[in-house]
Amino acid sequence: MLLQRMYHRDNAEAKLELDNVKVIHSGWTPHQNFSSGLVDAGLREGWISLSKGKITLHTRPEELIYTIDRTPGRYCCHCDEKLPDDATGEMARSHVAAEHEGEKSPDPQNPSGYCMLNHYACTIAPELHKRWALSKNDQGHLMQNGKRYKEGRQIG
Repeated sequence: MLLQRMYHRDNAEAKLELDNVKVIHSGWTPHQNFSSGLVDAGLREGWISLSKGKITLHTRPEELIYTIDRTPGRYCCHCDEKLPDDATGEMARSHVAAEHEGEKSPDPQNPSGYCMLNHYACTIAPELHKRWALSKNDQGHLMQNGKRYKEGRQIG
């Protein structure tokens, strides 16, 4: 995903203010991870909203709407259950010991049997992703919406 902040200034002495956020592309896949910091900043600045299990990016020329698949926190690698958070991870270790005793973690990157996410794991609606996705054509050129794409802009 590539976004671009667009700023304006009322006069030469005024400081720059965020006018809008422009979507350049939505990436290669419909899946996107938004860091908690980005979401918090976007909420403060008014170009992101959270509602009813969705993250909406109030971008131009159109809004991008993502379904939240997972919120920040701990998850069991065995059963994908969202686990209670505590400062030490004791509750997550207790869940794994009680519910999956003796089982090897299915995720080699998380041998403890649970993982900690610091981001929102999301999926964009297929029709939006189709309009804003990057792809490659038969010649290996980057394409977006049927047009050749190069360094943040469409060609042609």
